[in-house]
Amino acid sequence: MKRNLLIAGALLLPIIIAGCVLTTGTKVFSIELSGWTNIPSQMQWRYIDVADESSDYDDNKDKIKSVDEVVLVGDIINTSAGDAHSTIYISDNLYSTASQVETAGNSTVVFESPTITAGDSLHINWSDALAHIQNLPELKNQLLGDGQFYVYSIQSNGSSVRYNLSMLITITAGS
Repeated sequence: MKRNLLIAGALLLPIIIAGCVLTTGTKVFSIELSGWTNIPSQMQWRYIDVADESSDYDDNKDKIKSVDEVVLVGDIINTSAGDAHSTIYISDNLYSTASQVETAGNSTVVFESPTITAGDSLHINWSDALAHIQNLPELKNQLLGDGQFYVYSIQSNGSSVRYNLSMLITITAGS
């Protein structure tokens, strides 16, 4: 028995010395983007500080090695009488009009929906979420940076939509 413990200890010692045991792991956390209502011909925005939104992110922000995946899942509900198309941007800056967001050099499209017919909704699950994400490297860089940014939603043709979305973020963190 003593011999088996010595062998097990000898096998585990290099791993422990290298720091590979329980020092790196994958974490998944979410940020709720629900409750947005877009008024026709206008945009809505929301300031996000990921550390304030998620205690998991806050606990690990200094240990993040990589942002592995970012997706938006949930529902976009078209509440208007016509077809709707929704685009979500991120930026470090606060803007007051849709045209400022669309033409700003530092605003980045991160999500684009297909056309949603009047009164219908688009359900996005994990398996098809990547089909709608754009400019993923820029979004990951925002999360690797200070994790503070503005999110803008702009609709086409003066349409109105309601979001019940979550941003799911998968990170690798460790010491």
